[in-house]
Amino acid sequence: VDRFNHKFSAHMRTSHLDVISISEVEQIVNLGTVPPFSRVEITVMLQ
Repeated sequence: VDRFNHKFSAHMRTSHLDVISISEVEQIVNLGTVPPFSRVEITVMLQ
């Protein structure tokens, strides 16, 4: 969760929430992340 929050927060500083897709979030938070977050995990963390 900390990895997700760090990467997502960094991306949010340069983007607007209303124009970010789940696919884009997947790419951002999974860059260099092992194991990668699943789409379901990302969706749950965003809620």
